[in-house]
Amino acid sequence: MIMKRLLILLFMAAIIAALYFGIRKSSGSSDEAVDQTVSDYEKIEAVKNAIKEVASSSVVTKIAEDQGQWYIFDVGLIYEKDGDFYKKLVEKLGEDFDPQLSNGDRLFMGVLPFRKSWRVYAGNPSNENNMLYPDWNYTGLEKP
Repeated sequence: MIMKRLLILLFMAAIIAALYFGIRKSSGSSDEAVDQTVSDYEKIEAVKNAIKEVASSSVVTKIAEDQGQWYIFDVGLIYEKDGDFYKKLVEKLGEDFDPQLSNGDRLFMGVLPFRKSWRVYAGNPSNENNMLYPDWNYTGLEKP
């Protein structure tokens, strides 16, 4: 009789513990999603600040011969390119910058050397709906 009650109490304790840890884990996932979103905004801001500074400097004219054309490139590929423009971007972003957002989209930069204009995209840069700066058209994240 005592053994039966002890087993019932242990079984109930196990159910309560499982519920407690299950609820705790599910509430932690929303915190993790918020952390990823904050991390995404930080990455976007870092890319924005880097391209803004480098595009307004004299090294932007060294990117290519045709100064009147937009040059759009994957942020992750700047580490594989040669030239002062790319070296300056690497210097601003750091050697271990991860250009991928939590939703899987990669960050892209665009620069028009003649006007020293710049843009930032997430995902396919040929789609204007993926622009982050100067206009926030991107739907993968809410505008901060």
